[in-house]
Amino acid sequence: MVLIKYIGIDKIINNIVQRLGNPENVWLVGDFARGINSNIISLKISGNIDKLYLDELINKIESSISRKINIKLIDTSEDILLENKSEPSLLLWSKE
Repeated sequence: MVLIKYIGIDKIINNIVQRLGNPENVWLVGDFARGINSNIISLKISGNIDKLYLDELINKIESSISRKINIKLIDTSEDILLENKSEPSLLLWSKE
């Protein structure tokens, strides 16, 4: 949890959840999910998302945390694969 606050992921999640559509789950994937520090934060988000607003929001957040954000919108079937650990992942936020 300390790493999440240090790199600013908590800011990203709070901004997405508060202002962006109706997300179901937000997953951390990539290097950070493997425990490797990186300049790129990779997230996968399921749910009904306003894509145009997401792009605008990413630009604002990237400048405030000095890291690149890579977001992939996924459907329920890929959500289930992440739950079953098809790749290193960490569930950061869930609607449930």
